[in-house]
Amino acid sequence: MSEMTPIGTGLNPVQESVLAVLEVPADQRPVFPRDIRITAKERLEDAINDKAPKLADGDHEVFFNKHRLSGVLGCEEKFLAERFHKFEWNTKNAVGTVSHKALELAFNMEGGINANDLADAAVEQLVMDAVEQMMSDNESMAAFLQDCSEADMATLKSGVVERVSKIVECFPPINNSMNPVTETRLAGTLLGGKVRLSGVVDLVLNPGAGEPAGAKEAVEDGESWSDKSDGDKSAEADDGLVANKVIIDFKTGWQQPNHRDDLRFYALLETMRSGVPPRLLMSLYLDDGDLSVEEVSQELLDATIRRVADAIGRHQELTQDKTTPKKNTGPPCNWCTLQVECEEGTKYLEERTNYVNA
Repeated sequence: MSEMTPIGTGLNPVQESVLAVLEVPADQRPVFPRDIRITAKERLEDAINDKAPKLADGDHEVFFNKHRLSGVLGCEEKFLAERFHKFEWNTKNAVGTVSHKALELAFNMEGGINANDLADAAVEQLVMDAVEQMMSDNESMAAFLQDCSEADMATLKSGVVERVSKIVECFPPINNSMNPVTETRLAGTLLGGKVRLSGVVDLVLNPGAGEPAGAKEAVEDGESWSDKSDGDKSAEADDGLVANKVIIDFKTGWQQPNHRDDLRFYALLETMRSGVPPRLLMSLYLDDGDLSVEEVSQELLDATIRRVADAIGRHQELTQDKTTPKKNTGPPCNWCTLQVECEEGTKYLEERTNYVNA
């Protein structure tokens, strides 16, 4: 991955800021109780039963990802109006998935590969993966890519090249010993299948206990962080389990409160999946080079349990009990299907436009 190395022998300031957050020695990483997987799931199920008591005894099942959580906890009228809309791929929303496939290829290829080559290879690989594996979630992606007009494909690849180039510029080149995984899926099943939770993470680094979650050193050093690891290789401490994973989202546009909520949701899913919470949650904003970082703690997981339970409870009230939905204005008003007929949303957007143009 020589192409991932900045010009010269050092890292740029943004890459250095990311690296400074990642390079934490093993003895400074958080330790969690060995039974946290069980207790987290039990607490979440108890909270759901409290907020949505009809779920356990009924035949109704619910599915939640980050979008549905934010939707039901945001503008309830927007959520109800759009909850049955079928997702369709387009040149805008496909950029992220194709970019992540390009990064996956970059992590596993030797030699210099530029962003344009990666975009071409990623599109081809996504189609092959969907056809060979018959993955239902990617079949529509493959069909979209195969049916793309020449103009649409050029637009898509342009977006991918921009996204990948910005990631290369902002993120330090990482060593494969960090076990980078893109587009990794997380899931949780609760109350005997009545509740299903799902998430897809942009990038996960998992260096393993005893290895700092860092990056390749500058070229002149010729030494990676994995070569400088100290301490025991075990993922266990005397009083619990050491958290090692770093969950990373690459974002474009402005920072939004729900971005942090999304990462916390991933942390809860990872805790219930593997039994060890991630160490760190990170959002890297590619347009301005800003970094948002949060350490995972028991308090964070408890707050996330409450949020997920609140969302499921409110979902039951809105869809089963037919409670009157509330309107809440915010950035999602920009792409709301009710925008034309919503006075509150129109006023919000006008005020926001006036503020930006002031």
